[in-house]
Amino acid sequence: IATPHPFHAKQAMLMMRHGKHVICEKPLFFEVAQGEEIQKLAEEKNRFVGVCYGFSGHPLLMQMRKMVENGALGTINMVELSYTHGFGCDALADVKAEGQKWRVDPKKSGPSFVLGDLSTHTFYMSELVCPQFKLKQLLCDRQSFVKSLAPLEDNAYVLMRYEGGAVGRMWASAVNAGCMDGHHVRIVGSKASVEWSDNQP
Repeated sequence: IATPHPFHAKQAMLMMRHGKHVICEKPLFFEVAQGEEIQKLAEEKNRFVGVCYGFSGHPLLMQMRKMVENGALGTINMVELSYTHGFGCDALADVKAEGQKWRVDPKKSGPSFVLGDLSTHTFYMSELVCPQFKLKQLLCDRQSFVKSLAPLEDNAYVLMRYEGGAVGRMWASAVNAGCMDGHHVRIVGSKASVEWSDNQP
């Protein structure tokens, strides 16, 4: 499923009702209730539901995961995540690229821009590297610096607390002017740290 975001959940459920496994673009859903409904239907129909995250099979991310699993980093204390670029700095009326226009139209993108389109990649990577981590609390601060994009956010900061005491922060932005691609994951332990960047892995 590679349709605009608001259709993903309904189309995923339709496909499962017709006996199909589902591979869907992100975000799969926007509301917890939708996610629970998808999970229940997948279990009832014995169907696979997956979301494509382009870097999720990267060998260095797998190496990071093994290092966390075998204790090479010690106790994990901090998770630092970012996915930023500067391609969203233009006012809505000045957006020329078709691939960008639908991302900033709430009717097509859904209720979120950078949180739903960018940070979902990075947060998934953190879960891939540290699968035992479960969020306990989070605080999100969203901004629309390009006013014509409101109510969609073009920048967001998220503070996270995990069960077990680790903390994290995530920055998602389409208005990091001059940045072509700032996609980073850093896991900080009591003995060592590991870091991954998609343009210099």
